[in-house]
Amino acid sequence: LKRHEAVSANGADREDKRRLAQDRAERAAYLALKNEHRVWVPHPTLAWTTGVARDVNGQRLYLTAADEKIMEGATAASVHPFFEEDLNDYPDAVDLVNLHEGVVLDLLRRRASERTFYTFVGGDVLLIAINPCATIPNLYTEERMAQTRAERQVGTANYQPHVFAIADAALNEMMDTRKSQSIIISGDSGAGKTESCKLILRHLAYANKALARRESASAAISIEEKIIQANPVLEAFGNAKTHLNLNSSRFGKLIQIQYNDGGRIVGAHVRQFLLEKSRVVAPGRGERSFHIFYQLCAGVSPEEKKEWSVLSASQYNYLKSSGCTKVANVDDSSDFRVTKSAMQRIGFSNQERSAILRLVSAVLRLGNVQFGERQDSAVVTNPDQLKVAAQLLGVEAKKLEICLTRRTIRY
Repeated sequence: LKRHEAVSANGADREDKRRLAQDRAERAAYLALKNEHRVWVPHPTLAWTTGVARDVNGQRLYLTAADEKIMEGATAASVHPFFEEDLNDYPDAVDLVNLHEGVVLDLLRRRASERTFYTFVGGDVLLIAINPCATIPNLYTEERMAQTRAERQVGTANYQPHVFAIADAALNEMMDTRKSQSIIISGDSGAGKTESCKLILRHLAYANKALARRESASAAISIEEKIIQANPVLEAFGNAKTHLNLNSSRFGKLIQIQYNDGGRIVGAHVRQFLLEKSRVVAPGRGERSFHIFYQLCAGVSPEEKKEWSVLSASQYNYLKSSGCTKVANVDDSSDFRVTKSAMQRIGFSNQERSAILRLVSAVLRLGNVQFGERQDSAVVTNPDQLKVAAQLLGVEAKKLEICLTRRTIRY
């Protein structure tokens, strides 16, 4: 998200802070000549902590402030001067006068401990989000979205750090400049990228909904609902449990939302890439394949189970090989109902939905097909499983066997 100005402070404030930083740097240089002064010291588990630099028998030692334990390997080049202002709370990390990694990480740690999980860096152009790995009441309500929209009315400098503020700033910038905007969400596995993406889409849909109400338009409601409902479908077919994350996206996606000149959503397009296809046949030990497989096994009705020849998850080679078919606090049956409902809401007919889920069952059945060798040729050793897979795919079992056991050379 590219912007042409920083909104956290005006030019005069920046100049004052530069002069103040220079004064403090000179003061730090003076203190370094004394016998002892406070510093930020690298720490093996905390990353950084406050400490003291002390001259002992002509040798400079760096000790932690808490227990005065000597920090091995700390050198003058790896420590930073400490100022009392470093411990102030700043909603925008750019406002830190003594700016370096230790101070920034400490700021984020202190804000997270106070249940403030968002911090700007240079205003609403960059946001650092700390994943609380828990549900925080009233943090993502419609009231909070309305508050973000209200903050915009009095100027973007009044935005409070929040994922909704990033979405609102992008929308505001697009309308002001009449130029397309991009929001890039990045982070390690489990950092909260998927949830942040959903929250941004929710806020954009909310803003569109408010505009549609003012214009008494009903068509826009259908579009925004489809954008939101697309998420459960994408997650079911593209997300999986990993060692670090119960809902890890195993693909990249580019979501494009189209607006008209009046700021109303008129369409959307999702482009996926780099899907981890190998997870279908070989999920890692202790991990799971894509959610839809387990949802299908747990959530089908007796009629669907018979129609699609669905077994339990522990009866499929593709699913049981990882040693993890169930996850605590994850209701695959309930999630399957959500997925089916979402597919209907975004426009899949009952026939299309049934065909897709039939293919999902067929993929699992193909994993149960076993092969042997006879007279230097590959053969299927359990034709009953092959027959079920062929029925689900709507092809002849013999032709499917040929495709699976013989190579075709094309000229």
